[in-house]
Amino acid sequence: MSALSESTSVSNTESAPASSSVPTPAPAEIDEITLDYPIVSILYCVKCKWMLRANWYQQELLQTFASKQDQILYPDANKLTLNSVILKPSLVAGTFKVYLKKSKDEDWILLWDRKQDGGFPDSKILKQKIRDVIHPQLKMNHLDKKNKNDGKLITGSSVQSKGSVEQHCVDCKTWEY
Repeated sequence: MSALSESTSVSNTESAPASSSVPTPAPAEIDEITLDYPIVSILYCVKCKWMLRANWYQQELLQTFASKQDQILYPDANKLTLNSVILKPSLVAGTFKVYLKKSKDEDWILLWDRKQDGGFPDSKILKQKIRDVIHPQLKMNHLDKKNKNDGKLITGSSVQSKGSVEQHCVDCKTWEY
């Protein structure tokens, strides 16, 4: 028997720990992980399968803002312009909302609602809205130029009829538990 098959057969015969056992405590470093502000929350419909879209916005926002140390607002601290982007799944059909919270003591600010604003935001518009709230004096060069399509992301699936937005997608209408 080869070494690979021996190790496989041994690992297959090992029993899983009993469910009544006490979990191992986390290392001390885990206490340093906290929510830090400003923070963005993207609420998306799982029925519409918009997780990848939400993840794309998350990546865009972190790429733009989390790579910049904010020495104007936080001159004595090693803080970033944007510290977290949370993805939050929703079972409410057609939901796609983007919220921002500047600090622990402030309320969440709704930056974009797909149903209210008529579609998905162009990432440029979303970045401008975030910048306008957390750091208005921040220059964003090419992102500060005028946008086409009133800031809406135009895709083949987002164009239903001129000016209207579907309240529910086909997947939401047929999704079952």
